Amino acid sequence: MPKDPPKLSLVRVSVPTAARKRELTSMGLDLTEHGGRGYVEVVLHSYRHRLGYADGDPRYAGLERQLAALPPITVPAVTLDGLADGNFPATDGTAGAAHFTGPRCHHQVPLAGHNLPQEVPEAFAAAVTEVRSLAPRPSCA
Repeated sequence: MPKDPPKLSLVRVSVPTAARKRELTSMGLDLTEHGGRGYVEVVLHSYRHRLGYADGDPRYAGLERQLAALPPITVPAVTLDGLADGNFPATDGTAGAAHFTGPRCHHQVPLAGHNLPQEVPEAFAAAVTEVRSLAPRPSCA
């Protein structure tokens, strides 16, 4: 009787070049991988939970129910999609636009996956600055 073929999985890891690591660390960024004990289990549970295959922490069940209703996002927002994201292909932002009722901008970021703060900190910082410019200024009395 033939054996079942082994289950294969493809893992894509994006690692910055040595020059890029030097550049990022010169900006004060900590590029240390913080795996530690239990890291793999935490990551796997996170994906299982997001895909509906595992329960979340019961302390947050109420918040999860509220978020499941997809309430409108009323605060200013800048959304980003990495053009090199192997997990979630970049979009033009229109699919989620209806959920934002406050001011919003969407950008596609070249050479970025789905961990933009680490992969392209400059683009992430620019988005933080941009969202601040979208926020209404309080009036001075």
